[in-house]
Amino acid sequence: MNGDKARIFISYSHAGNGPKWKAALLDSLTVFEKHHLLDVWQDGKIRVSGYWEDDIEQAMGSARLAVILLTPEALESQFICEKEFPYLRERQGTREDRHASEDSFLAHALSWFGVRCDPRIGGL
Repeated sequence: MNGDKARIFISYSHAGNGPKWKAALLDSLTVFEKHHLLDVWQDGKIRVSGYWEDDIEQAMGSARLAVILLTPEALESQFICEKEFPYLRERQGTREDRHASEDSFLAHALSWFGVRCDPRIGGL
């Protein structure tokens, strides 16, 4: 983490509306970055190397908040469903301040998109 800045990890699918939603979110968070309040991590910060998965895992591990842009394409993404969701759910489960409402929020968000809860997302 960079000083007192809270790191936010942004996950999205490159297909469908994912890039548009990511751009809108980044635009909204720019003021917080300019004032050194947030460190927003998204895949544009991946180093040019063969270790892009390590970069993503390191960013997820150091994030205080993960934002997953739940487009239909994100929910169909093998990488998001098999790597990011389980890692973030496991990390969430180890936090001492975890609240039960976080699980219901994710389940509600998924149902809002018309998606039945899928065991690949962590057994909701």
